[in-house]
Amino acid sequence: MYDQILVSPALITLFSQPTAAKIFDEVVGIDGNDDTRASDHLPVYVDFHCPDCDAPKLRITALLPNPLDSDSGNELIKIQNFGNSFQGKIIIQDASLKNEVIEIDLAKQQTIIHKIQSGVTLNNNGDTIRILNKYEELLDEVTYSSSKEQMEIFF
Repeated sequence: MYDQILVSPALITLFSQPTAAKIFDEVVGIDGNDDTRASDHLPVYVDFHCPDCDAPKLRITALLPNPLDSDSGNELIKIQNFGNSFQGKIIIQDASLKNEVIEIDLAKQQTIIHKIQSGVTLNNNGDTIRILNKYEELLDEVTYSSSKEQMEIFF
């Protein structure tokens, strides 16, 4: 016995392997015998995975933890999107778990430069900086051991 799951043709085209979905277009699924008829009582689990789908991939590409003059309000983080467009909130977090939530809109391959405004500090003697999505799932993390005044650190 088998269960039937109705999917659109557009969804089927996302699968990289043509055998990932089998289409029954005959009445055997309704009128068949116990070996060929669809079940109406067995549980069904469907896990759709699209390995070719290109999700947003936000990465920290550079930091400026030790700007000229005062660090406060002048520290910079560069974030680049290596995947599909992303629009929404992300969390910037330092090693002491202080957070800054920002709203961004990044097209594929686009980069933003953000001035750290509150909470998060980029320590001059080294730190670990993370970006998280709105569900607090890790998107990227970088670590540096020291910084020189007005010198960007690239990752």
